[in-house]
Amino acid sequence: MLKILLYGVATFLETGIGIWFFGKMFPKRERMERRHYFAEWGLYTYMFVSSCAVLNLYILPENKKIHGWLSGVIYLLLILIDFLFNFIWKEFWKGRVFFYWMIVLIIGQYWDSYISIPYIILGGVIPVLFLFIFYECSFFQAYLWNLFILVITGTAKVVYITLSGTIRKGYFKEYFLYPRLHTYSEIVYWLLLNVLLYYILKFLSTKHILRELLIKNSKIFLLMNIIVWRIMGSAVKFGRGKIEKIDIIFSLLLVVIVMTVGLILGVKIYGKLVETEKQLLEIRNDTVESQYRELSRTYKKIKCLIHDEKHLISYITECLVNGKIDDVLDFLKDVQCTLSDQEGCTWTGIQNLDFILNVKFRVMKDADIKFFCDLDVDTIPLKETDFVIVMGNLLDNAIEASQKCEEGKRIVNLTMKNRNDFFLIKIKNSCIKKAVMKKERFISDKGEKHGWGIASVQHIVNQYNGEMDFAYDDKTFEVKILINNVL
Repeated sequence: MLKILLYGVATFLETGIGIWFFGKMFPKRERMERRHYFAEWGLYTYMFVSSCAVLNLYILPENKKIHGWLSGVIYLLLILIDFLFNFIWKEFWKGRVFFYWMIVLIIGQYWDSYISIPYIILGGVIPVLFLFIFYECSFFQAYLWNLFILVITGTAKVVYITLSGTIRKGYFKEYFLYPRLHTYSEIVYWLLLNVLLYYILKFLSTKHILRELLIKNSKIFLLMNIIVWRIMGSAVKFGRGKIEKIDIIFSLLLVVIVMTVGLILGVKIYGKLVETEKQLLEIRNDTVESQYRELSRTYKKIKCLIHDEKHLISYITECLVNGKIDDVLDFLKDVQCTLSDQEGCTWTGIQNLDFILNVKFRVMKDADIKFFCDLDVDTIPLKETDFVIVMGNLLDNAIEASQKCEEGKRIVNLTMKNRNDFFLIKIKNSCIKKAVMKKERFISDKGEKHGWGIASVQHIVNQYNGEMDFAYDDKTFEVKILINNVL
C-alpha cells in the first residue's frame, strides 16, 4: 500500500509539474469551440475505458460478472458529472476533478510499466486531451509538450534501469512488463527526478525558449523528441533481453546527447528571442517618441494661441469701438475655421484614444486619406502605453499603405467597440498590392529592419491573451484584434 501511495505522489508531481509549467506558457481557455467539446467527450470515453481496464486488472480481476454493471455505472457517472459541471458547478471544479481522475489512471500505467515506449510516443493521451481542453493551445502543441516531458523523464529513468539492472543482474522486462518488481529505490529516484525537473523549469529561463519551440519551431522540436525517443528505445532494447554493463554506457551517452542538443537548441532560440525583444523595444521607443513629438507640437500650438489671444481681443475691441461689425464677424469666421482645423475627427471621452485619433487624423488629412470611424467604446482593457503602441503602429501601417494609392482611393476604416466580454479593434485600409508574410512576420518594402510594427502589436496582444487575425488581398488589408474586456 505504501508503494502505491508513493507512486501516486510521484505521478502527481510529474503530471502536475508538466501542467503547471504549461499553464505559464499558455493561458487557460476562456471559450470552448465545437472541437473542444468533441475532445472533452473523447476524454470521457478514454477515461471510461481506462477506468474499466484498471478495475479488470487490479481491483476486481476475479469478478468478471459485475464488470459490465460497473462499466455502465462509470459511464453514467461521467454523464452526470458533465451535467453538473456545465449547469450547476463551476469550471474550476471540473478541471480539478478531471486532473485527479487522470492521476489515478496514470498511476495504473506506471505501476504496470516503469517506462512504456508506446505510451511515450502517444504523449500519454489523457494529459494531451486535458491540456487541449483547458488551455489556449492547439492539440499538436499539447501533444508535443507532454511528449517532451515523457521523453525527458524517460531518458533519466533509463539511467536508473541500466544501473540497478546491472547490479541485480536483471532483465529489462522486469521494468516494462506487468506483473513486475516495484522497489523503493525506483520510487525515490523518480521523486528526486521530479524535484530536479521542477527546479530546472522554475529557476532557469526556459519558459520563453520552450514556448518558442512549441509555437514557431514545433517541427524541429518534434523531430528532436522522436530521435531521442528512438535512441531511448534502443538503449533499453525495447524492454527485451538482459541488462549488461554496456547498457550503462549507452544510457549515459543518451543523457549527454539530450543535454548537448538541448543546450545548443536553447542557445539558438535564446539568441533569436533576444534579437526579437531588441527589435520590439526599438519599435516601442520609436512609437512613444513619435507620440511625444506630436504632443510637443500640440502644446506649442496651444501656447501660441494663448500668446496671440491678447492681440485678437485688442483687434476685436478696436473694430467694435469703430462700429465695424462686419469685419468682426468675418474675423471670427476665420478664427473658427482655424480652430476647426486643429480639432480631431471625434471625441469619445477617453483621453488616450482621443489623442491618438486626433494625431493620426491630421496626418491623414494632409495625405488626402478618407478616414471613417465607427466607435462605441466605454473602456479600454489595455495599459495606456500598450494601447498607444498598438494604435500607433496599426494606424501608421494603414496610412503608409493608403498613401501609395491613387487620390480618391485612399481610405482607412476604424472600428472599435466593447461588445459583451470583449474589446474589438478593426482597421481596414486600401493598398496597391497584396501583403507578403514570411516566417509569421509581414515583410516591409523598406527592408529587413522594418516590418516589426505588426510583430510588436502581436506581442502586446499575446500579453493580454487576445486574438489577432488578418484578411488581405491586392486592394485592401484588414487587421482585427479581440481582447477580453477585463483588464
